[in-house]
Amino acid sequence: MNVNLSFRTFLLLPAFGIIAAAALYAQTFVGGVRGLVQDPSGQVIANATVTLTNAATGVSRSTMSNALGEYVFSQVNPATYTIAAEATGFKKIERTGVVVGTQQFLNVDLKMERI
Repeated sequence: MNVNLSFRTFLLLPAFGIIAAAALYAQTFVGGVRGLVQDPSGQVIANATVTLTNAATGVSRSTMSNALGEYVFSQVNPATYTIAAEATGFKKIERTGVVVGTQQFLNVDLKMERI
């Protein structure tokens, strides 16, 4: 009887793992925002501080644009956001009313003017 129980357990564990993984995947509802930070001529701006702020809660988080001018915010809850960018020698820019939906990954490029 002990062998029979071990065999059933051996068969059920992988099935349970697949079901659990599918349930976790199905519950993913977050999205993301990515884009480029550029000047008006299209030159990328590296090391710009980009801030994503939830309009309803005021909760924000920041990242820096990389050497290619790219920024990414992952694991963003569905809501309406303001995206702001600041960099030395440039005017601060804000984009309001950016709506991130369930499992939506937005591309929001930011053009900054020189001071």
